[in-house]
Amino acid sequence: MDVDDAEETLEDTLANALAQIEEKHYEAELIEEGFELECIRKYGFAFNRKKCLIG
Repeated sequence: MDVDDAEETLEDTLANALAQIEEKHYEAELIEEGFELECIRKYGFAFNRKKCLIG
C-alpha cells in the first residue's frame, strides 16, 4: 500500500510526518552540533489544496 493511500485526512498525513521525524532521527545532527534536546522542536506539516495542518 502506498503511504498516500493510507492518508485519508490531514490528521493522517500529519501523524505520518511526525512518525517519520522520529524514525529518521532528524534531531541527531543538531544534537551532535551541541543543541540540547529540550531546545529542539519537531513539527509536521500536512497540506491539501488551501488547507494546512501543523502539529
